[in-house]
Amino acid sequence: AYKNGPIDVALIYQGIAKNDQPAVPVDGKVDGWSLGGSYDFKVVKVFASYQAESNKLAAGDSDKDLWSLGARVPVGKAGTVVFEYVDYKNDTNNLVKNQRAKGYGIGYEHALSKRTTAYTSLGYISNNETSKQAFGGVGTLDENNTNFNVGVRHVF
Repeated sequence: AYKNGPIDVALIYQGIAKNDQPAVPVDGKVDGWSLGGSYDFKVVKVFASYQAESNKLAAGDSDKDLWSLGARVPVGKAGTVVFEYVDYKNDTNNLVKNQRAKGYGIGYEHALSKRTTAYTSLGYISNNETSKQAFGGVGTLDENNTNFNVGVRHVF
């Protein structure tokens, strides 16, 4: 990770070289990595991330890609509007081919004090016929999801 002034960047890698689970008859490996960062222009903070995973342990190999792009825009002294777009793709060699989902979100945060923030957000996920991404769990194939949140966050 690197953070200096308006720049904040992090890189993560994780790999599993061999499958030692006797219940799973397939040897192989999993490689995953993530790169994310943000830049604060003061009038807007932009952020982006990219994640990739190559899974050769499962009976059907899979290659997953997920990227996101967003912005945080200060509004007044205590408010922030947040926008984000997410794109997910999972290419597999088994019966479920080419899962694809896209998500959009908008939210608003309002600082009530140094440690307490009220927030609300609206999110939408659009799946293709082989994908079932959902908020908070697994959805149904080709199902679109909408999520609305309202809450208060307090940091102790």
